[in-house]
Amino acid sequence: MNDRVALKLFACEKHLANIRQMKLTYKGPQVNKQELDYVRINLETEIDCLISQMIGVIDCILVQTNNKLGLGIPLHQISIDRIMSEIYSKTNKIDLLIELNEARRNGNWYWSVVQLRNHSLSSPFDLNTHNPDLIAFLEECFNRVKALVEGVKNREPPE
Repeated sequence: MNDRVALKLFACEKHLANIRQMKLTYKGPQVNKQELDYVRINLETEIDCLISQMIGVIDCILVQTNNKLGLGIPLHQISIDRIMSEIYSKTNKIDLLIELNEARRNGNWYWSVVQLRNHSLSSPFDLNTHNPDLIAFLEECFNRVKALVEGVKNREPPE
């Protein structure tokens, strides 16, 4: 993995730290509705950015896999399905993205991250409930993204 993956992982860590800090502020006593709205908007922005960066990490892995294995897929056509198909047909590295392929299946963690992103395109996150599960879920997903990156690194062919 190159610096783009590391940069996106770093961005995820920054957004998670911001979310943790804002969560404390959000739960604390609010002076007025305007302040509460400001905190909610900032918290939702950070959550949205975190989700986008986690998806960006996966996109970077796909692009780097395409480049490193010489699959020749144009950038605008890169997807998990296309990369997996080309890996199966052109290389013997069929286990390279097996964890990602599993993670994106209906109900699994990456599928859920994509669903959250899709939800955020039309509706706000329900932050009024002080839902600790959303933040815990995002932290768990980030840890899985990091583990996925390490797993791909360990399976990468040498340069």
